[in-house]
Amino acid sequence: MEALALTSEADIDSGRWEKVFGDSRRRLVITLPNLLKPPTDPELRPRGELFDRRSMEAVQAKIARYFEEHPQLRSRK
Repeated sequence: MEALALTSEADIDSGRWEKVFGDSRRRLVITLPNLLKPPTDPELRPRGELFDRRSMEAVQAKIARYFEEHPQLRSRK
């Protein structure tokens, strides 16, 4: 849990990171395989089923990154 507490959002977005923690300076490598190699739509959604929540979150993250890279496209309030 300590290694996760030390994890930043940028670490998670990278899909693979390592943290050194604890009195013994343990090293933990954490990976999120679906971020490193996202599954294809057929792998995520068997025929006839609804979209997997993870795939929708991935799309939302891509959209957010796009607008961060193109601030001129954000709506003005």
